[in-house]
Amino acid sequence: NRTNVPQAFMRKIVVELAKNNLMQTVKGPNGGLVLDRPLESISMLQIVEALEGPVCLNICLLRKGACEREEFCPGHDFWSEIQRNLVAQLHAARLDTMVADYIVRQEKLRQTLNLSQGGQAATKAAVTLSNDKPTIIF
Repeated sequence: NRTNVPQAFMRKIVVELAKNNLMQTVKGPNGGLVLDRPLESISMLQIVEALEGPVCLNICLLRKGACEREEFCPGHDFWSEIQRNLVAQLHAARLDTMVADYIVRQEKLRQTLNLSQGGQAATKAAVTLSNDKPTIIF
């Protein structure tokens, strides 16, 4: 395990992502985790909601009328605005952009480690393309 994430925890994450049609597991010597859709069609909001359920920063935002103080509580509008902004940012953040950023950061890290360790750098995870689908190897 190159990520130091406990396997039991990783399995739970993969199961939830698979249940929400975001990922599938492929068994065998060339197996791994494969996304069910193109990277650019998966938002961070979909991932967060697959793992945690709908974004809700405060119980008063669950549904209209969930809190009896909703009409006069100054905190309600404050939390509501923050939640709207968070949901919008998570929706706008696409997995393709994040993977591209990850690859750039890993390359910079690899170069830095190569310089400091004489070329013996190791990274924690790899993203590869297999049949034009990204595969994440841990």
